[in-house]
Amino acid sequence: MVWSNIHFLPIMSFLLLPSTFVLTYCISVIRGDVTIFFPYISDTGNRLPERCIFSQFVNLSAFLFMFTIYIRYKQIEQYCRDHLSGKNVKILRINYVSFVIGLISCLGLTVVANFQEIDLKIVHLTGAITCFTSGLLYCILQTWISFLGYPLLNTHYTAKLRLTLTTLMFCTYITALVLGPYAVRIYDGKDRTRWKPNEAGYIPHAIAAFAEWITMFCLNFFLLSYTREMHKISVHGPKVILTIDNVDLMQNNQTRNENYYDYETNVEVNIRTNDGSSDNIQSIIG
Repeated sequence: MVWSNIHFLPIMSFLLLPSTFVLTYCISVIRGDVTIFFPYISDTGNRLPERCIFSQFVNLSAFLFMFTIYIRYKQIEQYCRDHLSGKNVKILRINYVSFVIGLISCLGLTVVANFQEIDLKIVHLTGAITCFTSGLLYCILQTWISFLGYPLLNTHYTAKLRLTLTTLMFCTYITALVLGPYAVRIYDGKDRTRWKPNEAGYIPHAIAAFAEWITMFCLNFFLLSYTREMHKISVHGPKVILTIDNVDLMQNNQTRNENYYDYETNVEVNIRTNDGSSDNIQSIIG
């Protein structure tokens, strides 16, 4: 089975996560769980029922991100193997490191989704920092690959766009990382999810929260930039190996074929004989 239209994957990833945050924000504001101006993203998913929506769809977004990152990894790997050179060996190494870091970022996102700040603050913050830090590192490495792979892998415009998004993401993430804890230290209110303008630390809190939203959108737009390149590729279904124990090949008139693989069904039949060895067969005639 061939999966075409892979370019819809980064589009789905781009649409789902911001839509989830906007939906939980609207529900939280209507219910009075957060203030209308500049809540943190996680604050919109702290209480019921919005926390259920937040957890479900952020988990789904993490899966789509993971799938997108994997397809991007395999795309660059195939490109490098088709155009072997010293530079592409370097790209292969960077690509593998970025792939691992990207998966770590997705793991951090699932932690953010499942461990709410009001219940397990340390775990939630650890997941958020892991997600954004790893996401930033992933974008830096993929931007590097984009410049190294020009013009065969992507256009120069795409490389510069990714550099712009990564630079903006770096600035906003550092802003949120610095001003957020500072605002918490000087806060003199009772509920940080309902931060009021007359309470201490409101301005640095508002800037940090706004910077967090921008950081998230930068990461989403970065993944969206894969759409054009993924438009050119397709993915084959996974290879499945079927193992059958203790089959009498002679009695069933089976035809031996040492390297048989059915490309239409993506199934390889593997016969394990009584002596522990294995034989592949092309067909089984009953």
